[in-house]
Amino acid sequence: MPDAMQTVHTLRRATAQVAMRQTVLLCIKGSLVAHETTLDRWWRWLRATPFGGRLTCWQSGHSALWRWLAAHDDPLDLHTFLPPPRSAGAPRWIQLADKPDTPGDGKTTSLLIQDLPPVMGMERASLILLRLPDDTPPAAFTQLGEASLQLLPLWWGTAGYAFQNLSGRPDVVARRMVALAHRHWCVQMLDLSALQWDALNGLPGAAWLHWIGAAFAERRGTSLEALAQVAAAELPHSVFHRLTPQGLSIAVGARSHTGDMNLADDLRPYARAAAVLKPLMLEALTPMAGRLADPELLDAWMHRFDAPEDWLDAAAPDT
Repeated sequence: MPDAMQTVHTLRRATAQVAMRQTVLLCIKGSLVAHETTLDRWWRWLRATPFGGRLTCWQSGHSALWRWLAAHDDPLDLHTFLPPPRSAGAPRWIQLADKPDTPGDGKTTSLLIQDLPPVMGMERASLILLRLPDDTPPAAFTQLGEASLQLLPLWWGTAGYAFQNLSGRPDVVARRMVALAHRHWCVQMLDLSALQWDALNGLPGAAWLHWIGAAFAERRGTSLEALAQVAAAELPHSVFHRLTPQGLSIAVGARSHTGDMNLADDLRPYARAAAVLKPLMLEALTPMAGRLADPELLDAWMHRFDAPEDWLDAAAPDT
């Protein structure tokens, strides 16, 4: 009979699933309650698009049950889906998708709307997050941005590849995310828990597309006209801009990519755009978990385009 003290128990190494998805994030200053009419107009526009038409089911913050959008629900005003707040300052949210329990396989469509009212008098940003299939045409993103600037009181918005946490312990997810970001330089880290506060104060990094509202630019001590003037000088370097009465759009190249170092993706336009948008950037990201709780690593990621060696050193695999 073997000695029980000599028995070896092998523990499975902790793993995490992190996807890189085509993502749109729209930030609105304050609660959505005051903007229900404009939100409904935006929803009707979205439903008329090919990707908006794929949203067939929904769930709200009061129930984990997925429900199918019936014929009479369309085009129902979006604000009627949002449940009433359970208490003062309580968040409200709704998620819509093309299928229940949407996976992160790069083929699905989902929409998350978070209405975040002030807490103890401290204002937050309400958030709208869309994840679209990898083969979504670039024009669909630019049209979405222009419509959002026109129809919503947009503070700012971005589009491009972003990480999506599918499963795993927070510290393991962070380790996997850093490993992917070490190779894929143009994928955003969008922590919605932090952005409800941080979005009011700045952008969380450079992305493929940016949409900037006038009030946000003013909050950061600049103007849309000043930003457009700086962006105009970058036209030869594939940084494009469009200034309208509703806001400023900035695009880095004709389509999004992950900035894959192994495939020699061109990062120079992103570096140029990061310089244009520097007045709008957050001074620091809110620490997350695991390796992403390290302020020095987060600072290196924020400045990866102007100080690439610092990011390469900071994100090097643990030894």
